[in-house]
Amino acid sequence: MCDLEALRDSIARSLLTGLVTFIISCVLTGLAWLVLYSLGKDTSIQPKKRKYFLLGSTVLFLIIISAYLTIHRQLEAISKATPRSGNMQADVLGVVPIPPSHVQASTNIFVLTTNPVVATISGIGTNKLEEGGINLIVILRVSNSGQPSTAWNWRVDLKAPNGNLFPAVIPSVAAIAGNFPTIIGEVHIGLENNLLSMFNETSLPTGTAKVGWIPLHINGLNSIEDNSELLIVFDDAFRNPVVLRYRYVKGRQDNAITTFQTYL
Repeated sequence: MCDLEALRDSIARSLLTGLVTFIISCVLTGLAWLVLYSLGKDTSIQPKKRKYFLLGSTVLFLIIISAYLTIHRQLEAISKATPRSGNMQADVLGVVPIPPSHVQASTNIFVLTTNPVVATISGIGTNKLEEGGINLIVILRVSNSGQPSTAWNWRVDLKAPNGNLFPAVIPSVAAIAGNFPTIIGEVHIGLENNLLSMFNETSLPTGTAKVGWIPLHINGLNSIEDNSELLIVFDDAFRNPVVLRYRYVKGRQDNAITTFQTYL
């Protein structure tokens, strides 16, 4: 039934396109004859041959318009089949605070008690890493419906409920492993799915998605408050920023604000 309906719709569109094309061709032929008449050149065409002129002009315009429509449709299909702009998106799957007791402040090393492995915190960001503060693991799903693209120049800010803004430092990681809770179940965290290294040199193909994580250290806070907002930004291969806002609510990991991107 669906195939018959699709066929019927296709035939109807083709007939309508053909009818409109014929009408436009007739109008253009009439305009051409009007130009000849206004210039006084219509008398140069013998009355017996005028019908051939009108018929030939209509057919010529019909061929030109049909050729234009065909080329336009083909170019549009090629454009849709080969995206020419970035279209990456990101969604937060989970935010996991790491208690201060898991961090050796004197050496700035993460120590996960569930797995005795370490992670260095020499970091990316506008601020220097300071002792104290809070440490977070942010688990993201990054998808791409545009051209294959890398992701780089990550930056994160935390906006407290009172409006204060805290720039985050993104630590460099030497070693880490473990399973963390998300809205899609537990996700394994390891160096192999660190988003900074995953998409540093390797592109995310069109129509695919990857789950990974980034570590954060935020100076000046002892804990993350409910309704704090994380603003996560990274650039695609075209230098277009991809922006994600996420509102943190303790004990809930299903309240990611809709992702939006800033390119056409």
